[in-house]
Amino acid sequence: MPCFMPISGWIWIFSSRIIAGYFKEMKIQNSFLINMSKKEYSNEEITIIWESEKCIHSGICVKTLPKVYHPQERPWIKIGNATSEELMNQINLCPSGALSYKKLK
Repeated sequence: MPCFMPISGWIWIFSSRIIAGYFKEMKIQNSFLINMSKKEYSNEEITIIWESEKCIHSGICVKTLPKVYHPQERPWIKIGNATSEELMNQINLCPSGALSYKKLK
């Protein structure tokens, strides 16, 4: 029995592959943009690095230092509202690793 597919079927397959390729490309582009979403907040002693794609929104940062972390505001980290020691201790509690720091001094 010959295999026969109407023209509209071929068009559907062709267009679905184009659409699939489009979404694959969008995923690549979006992952590139997400990987670029690092924010840094500095004082004289440390720089806090926040990587949004790693964040699991556990809220430990806000619960531990509510005077520093304000998710509804921009910038959402007020680094001057705590000592560097308090900030480092809190960052070490971040379960996802979305928050990290580097010492400047």
